Amino acid sequence: MAIAGLNASFGSMGQIGGVYTRPTHRRGGVATSVMRALHLDACTRLSMDKLILFTGEHNVAARRLYESLGYSEFGHYSLLFGGWRLRVCGPAGSPWRA
Repeated sequence: MAIAGLNASFGSMGQIGGVYTRPTHRRGGVATSVMRALHLDACTRLSMDKLILFTGEHNVAARRLYESLGYSEFGHYSLLFGGWRLRVCGPAGSPWRA
């Protein structure tokens, strides 16, 4: 139904790419679940503490998804370059925990 992958890594930072949801499953929370699972895996298994991704300036649906997960816009060319401190690794009750 949906896919997302870790395309590259350097130290404790990873780059997410290949995020796609089949049209028949969009707007149902599937991509959100996949992204959260990827965040958890990057944090717990790979010890990453920052994730970045890129998307087009006119891809409103994707930008909405990423912003809802805590990514923020950064840089030039109107691309979304998000850094997400892996909240799932924070202590219970922490503002960094998802």
